[in-house]
Amino acid sequence: MRLILVEDKIHWVSKHHAQLAWDFMKQFRRNEQGMIEQIK
Repeated sequence: MRLILVEDKIHWVSKHHAQLAWDFMKQFRRNEQGMIEQIK
């Protein structure tokens, strides 16, 4: 997956993009110290 920033683009997300983002982000969490860690 590649993140591309485009100026003056309408800001909304398609279902497909939301699913891709969630599939990536669900691999991470914050530990008790508030640091981000990857779930193995």
